[in-house]
Amino acid sequence: MSLAVHDALVILTGLLVGLLSGVMGIGGGILLVPVMVLGFGFGQQVAQGTSLAAIVPTSVVGAYVHDRAGNVDRAAAAWVAPSTRRASCSPASSGRSSSSAPTGSGPVAVRK
Repeated sequence: MSLAVHDALVILTGLLVGLLSGVMGIGGGILLVPVMVLGFGFGQQVAQGTSLAAIVPTSVVGAYVHDRAGNVDRAAAAWVAPSTRRASCSPASSGRSSSSAPTGSGPVAVRK
């Protein structure tokens, strides 16, 4: 596949994912990550990281616009932000297996 065709497919995929996610009211990553893995040969973790990185500019601009309009509860955001950082550093979200988590962390399965 030529570079021009590949680039056109990437752009078309982005437009289609954006349209579908907007129409269905879902996050684009739920569509984009499988397309990157199955359609473009990305590894799972690279696809997830790329999808998350693509959200950053939109999130920053959206937060700024809503803050300027008075639609952000800064006190609530200050309380929520540290917990989201903590959750994003967990073994489950980093792609590490649970076996790399410290011993004694997480639920334990018990057989009867």
